[in-house]
Amino acid sequence: MLTILLAIWKYVGEKLSLKWLAALLMVLVAAGGCYLSYKYIATEAALKQKLDDQKLIDAANHDRDTAVANFKQYKASYDLWSITAHQANQEMVASLKETNSKIEAQLNDARYRAITAEGLLKNVPKFVTPKDDLACTIPSGFVQLYNRSLELGTASGYASGRDPFAGSPLAVTGTASGVPLSTVLSVSLYNHGVALSWRDVALGWQTWYVENKAAVDKAIAAAKAVEPVAPK
Repeated sequence: MLTILLAIWKYVGEKLSLKWLAALLMVLVAAGGCYLSYKYIATEAALKQKLDDQKLIDAANHDRDTAVANFKQYKASYDLWSITAHQANQEMVASLKETNSKIEAQLNDARYRAITAEGLLKNVPKFVTPKDDLACTIPSGFVQLYNRSLELGTASGYASGRDPFAGSPLAVTGTASGVPLSTVLSVSLYNHGVALSWRDVALGWQTWYVENKAAVDKAIAAAKAVEPVAPK
């Protein structure tokens, strides 16, 4: 390459004067300087672009690593939540089964009380004979007060604050009511049976609600305590 340039220079030197040679030399020097400047600027631009590209790559890698770490952290918390929720659900189901079994026993007791009351009613004539009915006079005041006690749970009764003796006055006359003793016993036995049966039912369902609610609340609280939060 150098040989060719020298040959060209020799040929040009033979054809041109020193003045033109100097001018040509200056043009060549200027062109070389422009070329070197261009190469320098291009190299600097390429280097800067490479650095900028590397920054973008590093930022992308950082975002990827952060996303992977967040996913692993969320998955670990989700797995813990899933296991805890499953265990809490199993405990809740076991508690509900235990409560339901206990309530079923109470409801069976209520049914047994009703059946027992029916059996007792059949024996009223055996324990309170017609002779006993004749020997015992039930006063009208007794019947009135007994009936008034049945009004206590009504809207117009004592539950609303009304005086049980207000309204129609009780006639305390001491006269016979005409209600035989056997009837009084039959009504009392029936009422007692119904009252105790309903008491068992009411208490049973009250217990069912309280214990089931406690079991459900416990399960919800256990799962909520480790509930995963999605990374932002």
